[in-house]
Amino acid sequence: NAGTASAGFTYAGDTNHAGSSDSKTFTIGQAASVTTVTCGAGPFTYTGSAIEPCTYTVTGAGGLSIASTAVPSGNYASNVNAGTASAGFTYAGDTNHAGSSDSKTFTIGQAASVTTVTCAGDPFTYDASGHGCLATTTGAGGLNQSPTVSYLGISGTTYGSTVALPVNVGDYRASASFAGDTNHTGSSAFEDLSLGKADAVCSISGYSGTYNANAHGASGSCTGVDAGGAATGSSLNHGATFTNAPGGTANWSFTGGTNYNNQSGSVAITIAKAVADCTVTPYSGTYDAHSHGIGVACSGVDAGGGAAGGSVTNTDVFTNVPGGTANWSFAGGTNYTDQSGTGAVTLGKADPNCLVTLYDVTYNANPHTATGTCAGVTDEATLLAAINLSGTTHTNAGSYLADPWSFTDTSGNYLDDSGMVNDNIGKADAVCSISGYSGTYNANAHGASGSCTGVDAGGAATGSSLNHGATFTNAPGGTANWSFTGGTNYNNQSGSVAITIAKAVANCSFPSYSVVYDAAFHGAVGSCTGVDAGGAATGSSLSLGASYKFVPGGTANWSFTGGANYTNQSGATVITITTGFRIDGFYQPVDMTSHAAVTKMWNSIKGGQTVPLKFRVFTVGGTEITSTTGLSIVVETVSCAGGVLDPEVISTATATGGTALRYTDGFFIFNWATSKPANVCYEVTVQTEDLASQMSYLGVQVDAYFKAK
Repeated sequence: NAGTASAGFTYAGDTNHAGSSDSKTFTIGQAASVTTVTCGAGPFTYTGSAIEPCTYTVTGAGGLSIASTAVPSGNYASNVNAGTASAGFTYAGDTNHAGSSDSKTFTIGQAASVTTVTCAGDPFTYDASGHGCLATTTGAGGLNQSPTVSYLGISGTTYGSTVALPVNVGDYRASASFAGDTNHTGSSAFEDLSLGKADAVCSISGYSGTYNANAHGASGSCTGVDAGGAATGSSLNHGATFTNAPGGTANWSFTGGTNYNNQSGSVAITIAKAVADCTVTPYSGTYDAHSHGIGVACSGVDAGGGAAGGSVTNTDVFTNVPGGTANWSFAGGTNYTDQSGTGAVTLGKADPNCLVTLYDVTYNANPHTATGTCAGVTDEATLLAAINLSGTTHTNAGSYLADPWSFTDTSGNYLDDSGMVNDNIGKADAVCSISGYSGTYNANAHGASGSCTGVDAGGAATGSSLNHGATFTNAPGGTANWSFTGGTNYNNQSGSVAITIAKAVANCSFPSYSVVYDAAFHGAVGSCTGVDAGGAATGSSLSLGASYKFVPGGTANWSFTGGANYTNQSGATVITITTGFRIDGFYQPVDMTSHAAVTKMWNSIKGGQTVPLKFRVFTVGGTEITSTTGLSIVVETVSCAGGVLDPEVISTATATGGTALRYTDGFFIFNWATSKPANVCYEVTVQTEDLASQMSYLGVQVDAYFKAK
C-alpha cells in the first residue's frame, strides 16, 4: 500500500566474518484515480423542474473501479431553466489513490408555447359599440399570459392594424402573438370576426291637403343605434315632392351607409284644388278718352298672392259717358276652381284740362299775350281749340291782374270752363357799364364814365336818365355814386365805383458837388417840381438839411414832404470842401515820413526837450501866407508800433519860454515843448483855418513822427 515501506538484511556471518545487518525505508506514493462524468445525449427540454441526466465512474490502479452512479442533485448547476447546465463529481481518493474530479455541460432547450385567439359572440351585429376577441398563451412550467390583440380589416374592409376594437360593419382579423421568453419559444394565432349591418327603424308618412303653392312630399325619419338615436353615415331620400293638384306617389329610400341595411317604400301625396279669392271692383270715373271696364282680381296662394295657372276673362269696356255693365269669368286651371260674375262701369264728364299760362316777362318793347290750351285728357287739339285769350294782351311794363279767358265744350264729354290769370310785364334792366378811374395825380378832376343801354330802338333806354356822381381832383380820390333812373319801363339802378388818384412823384434834383474852402457855408442845392400850375408841387415842403464850411465838408440829408398829392422823398447830397492851403515843411532838423510809407521814420527826442518846427504856408493859388491867424500846431499821441492814433488824444502843442507861433525870415517857427514822460510817441501836424492838417514836401503828403526816450 502506499505509505512508508522498509527493507532490511542480516548477514549471519561466516567463519571469517561476523554477522551484520542493514535496513532502509522507501515511500510508496498514491496512484492516480480517474473520475469521469457522463451526461445523456439529450435533447433536453425545459419542464419547469430540475433535469439530472448525468452519471460518474471512478477507476484506478490496483483494481479501483466505482461503477456508473447518478451524479448527486447537489452537484448540478443551472439545470432548471433553458440554457447551458453543468454536472460535476469529485472523488476524494483513498489510501492508495489520489482524488480526482470531472464535470460536463449539457443544454436545456426552450419549451414550446401555445397562443390561442377566441372571438366569443362572432358574428356580431352593428350596435355602435366595439367588438373584439381574447388571447391566451400557455406552456411548460405554468406559462399562462394574455397577449394584446390587434385588429386588421380583411376582405375589403379598411381598418388598422390597431388594438382598438372594431365598431363599424366589416370583416376583421384578430391577431395575437407571444414573443417568447427564456424558457419558451414564441407563438402566435389569429381568428377572423365580422360585424354585420343593423336595421334602422324608418317611420315615413305621406301628405293630404289643399293646394297652397308649396311643394309637399313624404315626411319622417330613420333612427339607429348611434348616439341620440342617430343612424350615423346613413342618408334618407324622401322621394319626389308635388306642388300641383292632384299630387302623386313619393318613393322614399334609406341608404344605410357602412353600418345600416338599405330600406325603401312608397307613400301617397294628395293635393286638392284651392278656391281663388276673386274681388270685383266696379269702375266710376271721369271721361278720359280711354276704354274702361271693371276690375277683377283673383288672388290665390301662389307667390305674391297670385293664382298661378288661373285666368280672368274681362273684355267688356266703355269709353263715353255714361258707361255700362261688364261680365267677367275666372278659369281656375290646374289648382283652382272656376268662377264668374258682373260689375258696373260709370263715366262722368271730364274737366277740359285748360291750362292758361300767365306771362311774367321783362319789358322788350313788344306786345305779349298769355298762352294756353284745353288739352282734354288726350291732347284733343281739334276738339278743344276754342279757347279765348284776347283779354290778356299788353305791351308796356305793369301788373295786369285778373286778365279773363274762357272755354266752351262741343263734344259732350267735357265741362265748360273759364278763369283769369295775373299777367305781368316787369321793368327791364338796362345794361349799365360804368367804370371808375385809377391814375396818378395830375391836377385835373376825375369821375365815373360809361352809359346805360336798353331794348328800345337803336339800343336806347327810352325815358331814362343817368347821373355819374361826384368827381375828384386830389389824392387819394374817392367814391363816385352813380344812379340810373329807369322811367316807366326800366328798373332804377345805382352803384359805386372807385376814383383812385395816386400821389404823384415830384421831380427832385439835388446833385453832389465839390468846392475849395472859401470861409462860407455850403449846403444842398436843387429843387422839386410837380404837375401843378407853373410846375409847382402845391402843398409840399422842402428841407435841405445841414450845410458845411470847413474841410472835408459833409453830407446834406434833404427831405421833401409831398403833402396831399405828392409822395415823400429824401436823399443825401455829398458836399466836398477841399483845403485852400498848402503847407511845406517841416524843415530840418525834423525828418518827415511819406504818408503812404509802411515803415515810419521816427525823430528821436528826449522827454521835455524843445523841438524847433519850421514850415511855410501857401494858398492853393501859390500865394504865401505870413499871418498866424487860423494856424495851429496839433500833437496826437500814436502807437509806437506803426504810427496808428492811440488813443486818439488830440491837443494843441505848447511853446517854450513864453514864445508863440511866429513868422520870421520867410518861415513860420514854433518851439514845441515836449512832455517829459519817456516811451511816448507823437504825430505832429500843422492845421490851417479850414481845419485841414495836410503837410507836403515837394508835392508829396508827409507826416512827422517823434519818439520820446
